[in-house]
Amino acid sequence: LDGGFDTGLVTDAASGDEFYRISYRRRTSIDSTLVTYMSQDLKNWFPAPMVVEEVIPEEGDTGFETVILRSTFPLPDERVFFEVRTYQKPISDFGF
Repeated sequence: LDGGFDTGLVTDAASGDEFYRISYRRRTSIDSTLVTYMSQDLKNWFPAPMVVEEVIPEEGDTGFETVILRSTFPLPDERVFFEVRTYQKPISDFGF
């Protein structure tokens, strides 16, 4: 990952439900996985199911792209916290 995250809410026009949305910039040459977790108490964390809405390559040959994710569930009425973790493949997975 390179740079920061942009987070916010997106409202479904048909249902009026609000969904969590996150976008981030990443290098296309690094094999990594981004996992989003959620919590209602900041103590117990659970994977937050997200779907990739869009992957936008940067113009030119920069080696970067922007990924936009959205939660697969409407946000509950009570307060919810999100945490993002990035995992890279161990070096042994690359055949070294």
